[in-house]
Amino acid sequence: MDVRACRVVAPTSFEEFVTQKWPELVRFGFALTGEWASAEDLAQVAVIAVDRRRRKAGEPTHLLAFTRRVMVRTFLGWRRRRWATEVVTDNVDELATESAAAESDRVDVQVDVAAVLLRLPPRQRAVIALRYLADLSEADTAEAIGISLGAVKTHASRGLRALRSIPSIRELIEEAGPGGQ
Repeated sequence: MDVRACRVVAPTSFEEFVTQKWPELVRFGFALTGEWASAEDLAQVAVIAVDRRRRKAGEPTHLLAFTRRVMVRTFLGWRRRRWATEVVTDNVDELATESAAAESDRVDVQVDVAAVLLRLPPRQRAVIALRYLADLSEADTAEAIGISLGAVKTHASRGLRALRSIPSIRELIEEAGPGGQ
C-alpha cells in the first residue's frame, strides 16, 4: 500500500475545508447538542459565521480550531436562550433503552454517552467535547471557550466523574488503560 495514498491532503480553499471537515464538525456538534439535526444546524451556523469572518478579516491561521470555537460559543449562546423550553429527564436508563432497543452494544454505549452528555451543564459538555472528542489540550480548550485553565480542569474532572458513573462507560475507560481517560 502506498503511504502517500493514506496522507490527508490539506484543503486549498474554504469549500474544500468544509467538505473535508463536515463529518467531523457534525460529530462535534452532536457531542454538544445530543441531536443530529441540531448538530448539523450548529455546524452550518458556525461555517457561515467563519466564512463571513474570513471574508472580512482574512483566513484564520487555524481554521478547524476557529470553527470549533465558533461552534462552542454558538452552542452556549443557544443554551442561554433556550433554557426555559428544554425538558431534561433524570432517567438516563430510560433514554438509553428507548433509543437503543434494536441496536448493537456499541450503539448502546453511544446512547449512554449521549444521554449523560445531555445531563452535563453546557460548559462541562463543551469541555468534554473539546478535550476528549476534539483532542485539544487544556490550554486550547480554555482559549476556545474563553475560560481559565483551572475552570477547564474542574469542568473536565466533574464531567468525567459523571461519565464514569455509567457502568458500560466505566468498562470502556478501564479497557483503555491508565492513559485512556
